[in-house]
Amino acid sequence: PAHGSMAPNLGDSPSAESAEPAAHSRLVSPAGASLLADLRLQRRTAPLEKCVLLLCKDNGVVRLSRMLADILSPVLRAVVSGPLAQESKSEYSLMDHSDATVEFALDYCCGDDARKIDSQNALALLAIADELCLEQLRAACSESLIECLMTTNAAQLQEAGERYNAPELFAAARSITT
Repeated sequence: PAHGSMAPNLGDSPSAESAEPAAHSRLVSPAGASLLADLRLQRRTAPLEKCVLLLCKDNGVVRLSRMLADILSPVLRAVVSGPLAQESKSEYSLMDHSDATVEFALDYCCGDDARKIDSQNALALLAIADELCLEQLRAACSESLIECLMTTNAAQLQEAGERYNAPELFAAARSITT
């Protein structure tokens, strides 16, 4: 696989030229179990010494294996192996977010198809996506918010688009407010 690719090398897979791109939620390990389901399980069950602890509001704590932290987020990569590794003690503060919202965001990023982004959760998830640089989540949240864009919420969503680095959301909302 190319540098930075999360696709596993399964040995008998077709060559890169002939393979159709598979949706990340369709990757399957050689044993037949869903690779992404394995990642979600590992996220919750990895030994504490192999985890980054995400400290959330109301004393909530979310575990994330160091391997997944390194894969999912450049911000968390810095906590695991970058310049913040010595200072962080494998903890990262997300005190503006509930543990349930952080869990949702991480499950979504690990391919949990049951997790649906909608008008009720998209803004909170967009804030996490921006803070952790979770680009796939940011795009999905932006798309969901654009779908519920109305004149009554356009100013709020324009501000959110600007604050959370979602240019598509900003532009769509701005087209209504101007």
